[in-house]
Amino acid sequence: SGRSLCLLWEAERRYEVLHAGSLLSRGGDVNAGPRAAPSVDSGRDASSFAWVGDGDRFAVLRRRAGGRAAAAVEVYKLAEAEADAVELAAGASVAAATSVRTGTVRVKGGGDPSALFGGPSLL
Repeated sequence: SGRSLCLLWEAERRYEVLHAGSLLSRGGDVNAGPRAAPSVDSGRDASSFAWVGDGDRFAVLRRRAGGRAAAAVEVYKLAEAEADAVELAAGASVAAATSVRTGTVRVKGGGDPSALFGGPSLL
């Protein structure tokens, strides 16, 4: 994504999506007023993560530890908070974006969905 980045801890099977603009604007100016929090999504049981296309959509490959359930690919999109949001103006701490689950990808023929993850972008 052009506006967000993902940190993936494979050994811990967790991820966190950060809003780059909010992360970079958190410099040392304490008098700059309230800012949106950079952490916009996080999760566990993640075997892999990939951005989908050029927009703010991403996919997470989940394999439940110890379970016999098949792996699942969940697809999400990020909806950014408005820069002039009332909550920010009032001094509240809000996330720079919110993730919304848009669906699940199923591999035709019941194949292993990990084949879709060929790197940082979903194939």
